[in-house]
Amino acid sequence: MGPNGHGKTTLLRHIGLRALQIPPNIDVLYCEQEVVADEKTALETVLAADVKRAELMAECEQLEKDQEKGKDVTERLTGVYEELRAIGADQAEPKARRLLAGANFVAIAVLSYVLSI
Repeated sequence: MGPNGHGKTTLLRHIGLRALQIPPNIDVLYCEQEVVADEKTALETVLAADVKRAELMAECEQLEKDQEKGKDVTERLTGVYEELRAIGADQAEPKARRLLAGANFVAIAVLSYVLSI
């Protein structure tokens, strides 16, 4: 916490973009201060924040449709599968659920503390 205009948001944005040296074993999720409400669930929102995964999943879906239509996309589709495997895309949903469960736990703990005052 600190006064407005002293770079808190800029610092957090740099951390989120890994512009600073952050150990690779530390997960960073940066959320904007102002979030527009929509019909997405919290889980969908967290999963959509992984832009690379979302792009690869969309490309994979399109390539699979193209392959069903008889187009020869095997080489690119194999590449996309390898990229998804490399980034651990199959673990994104369980990881997001753990993240949300942890956030909920913190929110409940804070609320309990505030109510106890």
